[in-house]
Amino acid sequence: MALASPQDTLIRVADTGIPLVNTWQYREWLETLRGPCYEVWREHLIEAAEARGITVVYTYHVLNGPDGDEKMEGIYLDDGIHFNDAGHRLVAELHREAGYTYAP
Repeated sequence: MALASPQDTLIRVADTGIPLVNTWQYREWLETLRGPCYEVWREHLIEAAEARGITVVYTYHVLNGPDGDEKMEGIYLDDGIHFNDAGHRLVAELHREAGYTYAP
């Protein structure tokens, strides 16, 4: 922010999904970990971005369902954690909807 204002610079923040929902559910950790290990961080990220006029690309509920408790679809992941081409396309489309365009 000290280097350039959001009006002059394209700054976007994505609230990424949780790739470990399936593991956390299997181990019965989801309800214990989701709040402090993910949602508190996400809330601070969104609050800080919005306070500074930075666009947030909302991906969490697209990737983990409306309640944040669904595992990411396997069709979007290579190894259960990292996006494959379809996953990258999905997230790229969400960024485009928020105002991103292809760089020249």
